[in-house]
Amino acid sequence: NSATLPYWIAGSALWLAEVHRSDLTHLIYGSPLLLILCLYLCQREGNRFWRYGARALTLSIVLFAVFEALMPGGAQTRIVTRRGVVYTFADDAALEFLDHQTQPREAVFVYPYYPMYYFLSETTNPTRFSILMYNINTDAQFREAISELERKKVRYVLWDTYVNGANLKRWFPSYQHPPQEKLLMEPYLTEHYEQVGLKNGFRLLQRKDAAAAAGARDLTPSAPGS
Repeated sequence: NSATLPYWIAGSALWLAEVHRSDLTHLIYGSPLLLILCLYLCQREGNRFWRYGARALTLSIVLFAVFEALMPGGAQTRIVTRRGVVYTFADDAALEFLDHQTQPREAVFVYPYYPMYYFLSETTNPTRFSILMYNINTDAQFREAISELERKKVRYVLWDTYVNGANLKRWFPSYQHPPQEKLLMEPYLTEHYEQVGLKNGFRLLQRKDAAAAAGARDLTPSAPGS
């Protein structure tokens, strides 16, 4: 009816938006609204068939909710961040690096994406893009992000080696990584940054001119009596 039609449209759009995910993940992120609507539809109908359907659907939703509620219980590793205490499944050395090497509100770029790091480390994204992926973002947007990195002389970049390149097919089956000659961000990072570590699958990159400036300060003779 007209009252529930917008919810059916929104639920269907959400389901289609997450259709690239694997079955269980798709169910988690793409189906909750449709499951609620189907339960409403079953309860609205009065015959026996719909009552049995409502019971089966209710049981499925309850089991689904219990499964989702139990998963966070496995996160036993306590991490103190600038935003407070969080619990994860393992230590996060990349986040620890940000806490020790950056200042609050400092610009740090995480590529291709991991917005949660910006929040937990209280750093800022120097670009306006929380995600930067080929065939999702345009070449113009890539160039804009590169321009911002260059203009702001961003000191640190975290480059994810796990969620990157051809590996993205695991989460986005139709993803097509461009050939080497059409890459934009990768050549820029390689030219202007040097790797200073590898933690949690992230290449920890430091801007070359920032590293050179830090090295020059270390070599400056101390004043007499200092």
